[in-house]
Amino acid sequence: MRVLNPFLFVLFLLLLSRDVEAGDAVSEATAFREAGHHREALVALERARERGEGDSSPWLREQSLALRGLGRREEAASRYNAALHSPDLSLQAAAYYNLGHLQLTLGNLTLAREHLEACRDTCREIGDRRVEGEALHSLAVLLSMENDEAAAIRAFEAAIAHRREISD
Repeated sequence: MRVLNPFLFVLFLLLLSRDVEAGDAVSEATAFREAGHHREALVALERARERGEGDSSPWLREQSLALRGLGRREEAASRYNAALHSPDLSLQAAAYYNLGHLQLTLGNLTLAREHLEACRDTCREIGDRRVEGEALHSLAVLLSMENDEAAAIRAFEAAIAHRREISD
């Protein structure tokens, strides 16, 4: 049986008692999730949503990672798919990226490729170079999983070049 760390429980109560901004809610949810407390992460995110502060790209990512951590992959996929209908292209790109990773973990490489390529293309459209680079790296991993070593190496090299370009 898993027991909640007393320190985290007190931190959780303090967080519930104060009004936080969306970015803070995402940071707090990340801390809970990284400590293995996925339910607490979801509670922090739901409180932010109740205040009208949800549905950002980082918010969706944190919520989905917490759901996946609880083994609720179908629910995470449902949230990603819903975000694909958002007018916010950055939210769509995040949804495509997360759907790609979810499909990778399930071994559905064809669907993973479709989602990661859609993420890459959307990021190029909106100029989100950071997430575009992450999508390029994930596509390289996918190619490696498909045993297409030559294409994987080219994709990794492209991802590295992209990363260097945006780091300068």
